[in-house]
Formats: sequence, structure tokens, C-alpha cells
Amino acid sequence: IIGSFGLSRRMKDVQEDGASARELDASIAYIERHYANKFTVGRLAKEMNLSVSAIERRFKKHLLQTPRQYITEVRLNHAHELLLKTNKAVSTIAQETGFSDNSHLTRCFIRRFAITPRQARIQSKNVI
Repeated sequence: IIGSFGLSRRMKDVQEDGASARELDASIAYIERHYANKFTVGRLAKEMNLSVSAIERRFKKHLLQTPRQYITEVRLNHAHELLLKTNKAVSTIAQETGFSDNSHLTRCFIRRFAITPRQARIQSKNVI
């Protein structure tokens, strides 16, 4: 052994980080309940009794993404699940998961999964 490396933190700091990460629990639960509805980060902040900048700071600090990015991620995950488990049209899935339209879902889906929703559905049927 040539050497070793490690980091240490006071337990108080670790406990505070865990408590502050739980600050997002209510926001995440709200997003999970309302992802299919049209809502803004402003509305989310208002529901959480926070300013938009405060909620954005918390998301960036703990999830390394903005609230808008997280909302889109939740919507995409639900859309992906519906694509694989149902025969619903992509336009119906887009509407049910809170996307403005079919093309918006498709653009976001390609950015996230590197394939179109239709290709994802075809691939899942070929695997099964």
C-alpha cells in the first residue's frame, strides 16, 4: 500500500444534510400526485409556501436539477411505463402524462432515452 485517502465529516453535518434533503419530500410527493396536470414551478412553490428561487435552490442542491427538469423526468417515466404496458396511442399518453402534445413528448423522450416512443414500444414487444 502506497497510501490511503479518506474524508471525514462531523456527524452533525451529516444529520443536517439528511434533514435538509427531506425538505423536498413534500414537493416530490406533490409532483407525483399532479404530474399529469398542467402546473408551473410557481404553483409548486406556492403550494410549498416557498419562493420560486428557494424551491429551485433546494432542487439544485439535493437533486442536481431544476424543478422543471424533475417534473419532466417524472412525466417521462410514467409515459415510458404506459408505452410498455398499454396499447394507448402516443398522443393519449402525452395528454395523460402532462405533456402539451405528442411532439413535445416525443422530443423529450428522444432527449432522455435516445429513441422515439414508437421505437421503445416496438423494442419492448420484441424483447418479450
